[in-house]
Amino acid sequence: MSCYITYKGKNYTQEDFLDFLKTQIPSSSTSNNPSEFTNHSGGAVKYDTYWDKFGREYGVENHNHYTVDFYNKLSEELKTRYNNMYLQAVKWLDRGVISKDSYAGKLVRRDMIQAEKAEGIYAVSEIVASNVKGRKGYVNRTNHPIVEGGTGYAVASAILQNKSVYVFNQNATYGFEIGWYKWNNSTNTFDKVNTPILTKNFAGVGSSTHETEIGKKAIRDVYEKTFNVPVNNNKISKTSIKLPSNYKGVPIIEGPIT
Repeated sequence: MSCYITYKGKNYTQEDFLDFLKTQIPSSSTSNNPSEFTNHSGGAVKYDTYWDKFGREYGVENHNHYTVDFYNKLSEELKTRYNNMYLQAVKWLDRGVISKDSYAGKLVRRDMIQAEKAEGIYAVSEIVASNVKGRKGYVNRTNHPIVEGGTGYAVASAILQNKSVYVFNQNATYGFEIGWYKWNNSTNTFDKVNTPILTKNFAGVGSSTHETEIGKKAIRDVYEKTFNVPVNNNKISKTSIKLPSNYKGVPIIEGPIT
């Protein structure tokens, strides 16, 4: 009898399915000990706060908050550095420049710190397609999708630094379906993906003005997947998995499983 596995409508041989599972296991981290993870946060209300609060529930205690007060204490050399990064992000977003001396201007420049410190950006907001008007009433005039509001600055800077960028799109109104997306540098757009896992140095960011229940759940899903991979979040029943004595992290699944 042939041994095969049916997963999400596709048939796999056992060998092919093992290869597939390996692609689902992140290469960015060899350990998922919460004490080894650091969140580089803006410390703002709503989603910044949820990344902090929910993270602590999973044992992530290291949350660096880059506030305006933090920014004000930086050296002029660092402020110049982050201003230059901000100007690059503004150009990519095709937005107007906010004065560096204003409170709002300092907020968006401190976003550059998050983008620089983190290995991966994890944002919850809205993705706005090219030539589409976003939630705040501004049309995306670029030839690529952008992220709504202030969250867009950290996302844009991370993209320009070739960081891993994930965005949970919480509203399907602006050209993208609801769900997680990852920025693809080759195609200059966001590709829909499964719930991502965190890099050890990550920036959990998001809208400070518009929250949803699905957005909050998306944050919990990331923490759950990061600290309980790979079996639970591939939705494969534990009872269908045989773990031999030489098991080294990749489950052996005997089929057929549907």
